[in-house]
Amino acid sequence: MSSKSKSFGEKILIFFVAIVGIVALIFTIIHMAYSPTPDKSRVTNETDIKVSVETSKETASPFIKTYDAEKFSSFSETKQMKILGSTCGKLEGDVPFVSIKNKKDSYVKISFRDNDSKNLVPDIKKISLYTADGMPVSPKKRLDIAVTYDFDHKTGNLSMHLSDFIPRDKLTFRGEEADVDATEDNIWFCIFEIEYSLEGNDYVSITAVSVGE
Repeated sequence: MSSKSKSFGEKILIFFVAIVGIVALIFTIIHMAYSPTPDKSRVTNETDIKVSVETSKETASPFIKTYDAEKFSSFSETKQMKILGSTCGKLEGDVPFVSIKNKKDSYVKISFRDNDSKNLVPDIKKISLYTADGMPVSPKKRLDIAVTYDFDHKTGNLSMHLSDFIPRDKLTFRGEEADVDATEDNIWFCIFEIEYSLEGNDYVSITAVSVGE
């Protein structure tokens, strides 16, 4: 075989390998984009507080972001909104689903524990509700909806029934159909920003669920 033929064959091989590599890369990117977020990427915690979220029906694992309150408040509004939006996941079904069709199924419980899994009893300062009508997520603070909840001062558990305060006529999804006339006031995701203190320190924890009937 001449050196010229050999060189041409090597070029063909390199071209083939490059094409295979590009196809593999594209496949990997698509797979990652349409796969649920790994559990290890769902929690951001810059404190020693472990926050857990429980719903009446276990579906996807929740996203939970916990920060020192002073640090979180130092972030720009754009960064804060990005953090809030990130708790809704990257695709449909990436966060826990809560039905508000009846009170029992609309249950959400939030617990606080230390590194030894012992219950912590925080002083709840404020719970702000943000909603988003779909994806991409654009959080909207809902001053028109008051979050109602119960707090167990012995266990530190915070519990709520979303059916108590989420209006059914504002749901993006009612039954099997999406609201074709949905506006930014419609609700697909509920994002909770919880401000609280423990042992003289202030914290912020953020989590989200999707809601429907």
